[in-house]
Amino acid sequence: NFSAEKMRRSIRQQIRNILVCIFTLRLIEKRTKPPSPSKTGRKKEEICRQPKKIINVWDSPFGRMLLDNDSSLENSNAGKLFRLRVRVPFAVFQMIVERFRTFPEWNFLKDPDTKRGKPLPLELKVMSSLYILGRAATHDDASMVTYLSPTVINSFFHHFIACIASWYPEWIYPTPEGPRLQDVLKQYEILGFPGCCGSTDCVHIPWNQCPQGERHLYFSRYGYPSVAYSVVVDHSRRILSVNSGHIGSRNDKTVIECDKFVQNLRSGALYPSAQFDLFNEYGAKIRLSGLYLLCDEGYHKWRELQCPNKFFAGAEFEARWSKRVESVRKDVMCTFGIVKRRFRILKVPMPYKAREDIDNIVLTCCVLHNIVLDQDAEEWTVVDDMEDVGLPVTNHSVAGRPDITDFSFMSGPDNNIPADESEAESTWATLRTFLITHYKFAKSNHLLRWISYKRGQPE
Repeated sequence: NFSAEKMRRSIRQQIRNILVCIFTLRLIEKRTKPPSPSKTGRKKEEICRQPKKIINVWDSPFGRMLLDNDSSLENSNAGKLFRLRVRVPFAVFQMIVERFRTFPEWNFLKDPDTKRGKPLPLELKVMSSLYILGRAATHDDASMVTYLSPTVINSFFHHFIACIASWYPEWIYPTPEGPRLQDVLKQYEILGFPGCCGSTDCVHIPWNQCPQGERHLYFSRYGYPSVAYSVVVDHSRRILSVNSGHIGSRNDKTVIECDKFVQNLRSGALYPSAQFDLFNEYGAKIRLSGLYLLCDEGYHKWRELQCPNKFFAGAEFEARWSKRVESVRKDVMCTFGIVKRRFRILKVPMPYKAREDIDNIVLTCCVLHNIVLDQDAEEWTVVDDMEDVGLPVTNHSVAGRPDITDFSFMSGPDNNIPADESEAESTWATLRTFLITHYKFAKSNHLLRWISYKRGQPE
């Protein structure tokens, strides 16, 4: 009986404690509850409305970087960081912003979406677009570093690439006749190719959002849908021509037939009065007219397109000449490798559905590449041939590669296959013979050199 009575008292005490807690909580809730609208005379919406948080875009990482005065100094740590994140020097960025502000046709870019308050800074919009191109970032990623909404960034980005692509005639053009053309011809003459004005090749840009109905047209030999672009560059890595995109299933021969640079070179509309000198086997100079480009073996056998040859029959100097062509013609591949490293959006599959956006992105990256190249003002110097001096050469992409000396692997019944010259022009074979003869004499007399580039002072 005593144990049962003790148990009942304990239960009653716990119930009293629970009731006290409930009463206390209700009392606290009643005291902290806001007054009802009927007693104060205010509307419910006015009572529940919270003050809107104001975000200052200049407090963003990119905004603070712009406010740093050292960002305008190219050799300072802040200037190097600016170029690393935005992918262009501060002077180029400032030029782009000023041009967007000056021209009337770009006035609609000032404030497309803010109907109240101050307009969003144009500098941050340009930085967000350059960040997307350079880092292959999404619009949400650009929003985190600029504090602009993804909708604003998406709207501005398409206008940005369309406007920069319209600068194509101003920054991408064939080397004009005069001192600049003579400088380009001088560089190729030092390399052993007098009369050469550049290199050409096709580059394929992956397209992730290719329409399913057109996938078979854009499916390239690389195993994915892509858009093909024909590019012409000179030895200083300056882009001279970029044609509009082609379906990825087309080969290089079909694409080059639509290249305006090559067609103007063939018709004589481009460089009609250009001449160059070649050595014959006795060292006498022969003057020829009509410039040409270096390319790989996938193109037509046209006089204006000189390519190496994979098959030899023990011809030592022809093998050496073809090896040197393979080294020098990689200018275009190195150039687009540099462009892809600077603007990583070209390395990843394109996330846009419109073909026009892909063309604008490629042209924008090429235009910005030439602008940065002019800003860096690189100077070229002559580097001795490694085989001539017997010392290793560094700081150049091809200078440290000696010419092949063992040609035994090129002989034998399996390799004595003549190149397919059924469609070759007679002028193609004639110029090729002259170039090999010139190379043989220049190589025997140690006249060939390599070229190295070094960044100079900005103009």
